[in-house]
Amino acid sequence: MAIIISLHEMVEEMDLVTRQVNIYLNKVTGEFEPVTEDDLAIIEEAGDAADADDLPDWEKEDAVRVNAILNSGDYIQLPTSYDIFDYAIMENFCQSVEDERVRDTLLDRIRGNGAFRRFRDTISDFGIENDWYAFKRGVLKGMAIEWLESNGIAYQDDMNNPRKTG
Repeated sequence: MAIIISLHEMVEEMDLVTRQVNIYLNKVTGEFEPVTEDDLAIIEEAGDAADADDLPDWEKEDAVRVNAILNSGDYIQLPTSYDIFDYAIMENFCQSVEDERVRDTLLDRIRGNGAFRRFRDTISDFGIENDWYAFKRGVLKGMAIEWLESNGIAYQDDMNNPRKTG
C-alpha cells in the first residue's frame, strides 16, 4: 500500500529545515528524519559507521541511522533551505501587506544584518504575526504540493484539520 503524506506534517517538517538541518522522507514508511551538519561530520569522521569503534555509543547509533538514510533508496531529501529561502518569503510577505505605512516599515526593517530579528519585532509591534504565519504556511504548502507531486508521492490536504499524532 502506498503511503499518503499529511500535508500539514509535511509543511511542519519543511519549516524545520535550516542550513544546519535537512529533513528526509522515508518513501516506504512516510516517516520524516532529520540529518544535521553534526550528523554529517560524525559520518565523515567515522567513515563506515558499523566499524567506528572509537565513537561513543550515541554517535555510533547516529552514524548508523544517517548512513541508512543517505545510502538507502527509501529516503528522499525534502527541499533544502536554499530551495525554501526564508528571506524571500519574508520579503514577499512584506510586499503583500496592504497598509502602505506598515509595508514600507517592514521592507525598511528587513535590510541588513539582524533582518529576521527586526522583522519578528516589527510584526509583533503591528500585531500581524498571525498574518505572517498564515502567509508562510501558504507558501510552504504550495512548495510541499509541488515537491510531493514531482516525486510521485500521494498526500492528504489536512492543513485546516491536521490529524492528531502522539
